[in-house]
Amino acid sequence: MGFGSKLKEFFLGGTSEAIGKTAEGVANIVEKWHPGEVKKQEMELEINRFLQDSYESARKHDSPMDSGMPLLDALVNGVNRLIRPWVTITVIGSLFGYWELPPPQSIDPAYWTITQIILGFWFGGRFLVKDIPQAVKGLLK
Repeated sequence: MGFGSKLKEFFLGGTSEAIGKTAEGVANIVEKWHPGEVKKQEMELEINRFLQDSYESARKHDSPMDSGMPLLDALVNGVNRLIRPWVTITVIGSLFGYWELPPPQSIDPAYWTITQIILGFWFGGRFLVKDIPQAVKGLLK
């Protein structure tokens, strides 16, 4: 320990490190909530990268299957494109009274659980599993 360190410790009671860490923490908070121009540009670039990654992921998800087997490709691509519209038309048709859906109490709980999992996957699973964690990761940087 040098003389300057001993002098700081004597007058500050050994809290100079704590004061330095606190000042550094305050500076980090200020930089996050009121960033300078350079930090703003870095944040905009990070957001643009995140959006581009999200768009590319969505394109890959919605791109047609190409396994080299035309019949299988047509079947998988057809089912992939029919599930969401079929569920949507069924729900909207039942809301407008064109047909009646069974009451939820009459459905076996196992089938009800499977239905909820499938609907969650098709109508928002990607958002919860992929997009939100990437957004949080981008915000914490």
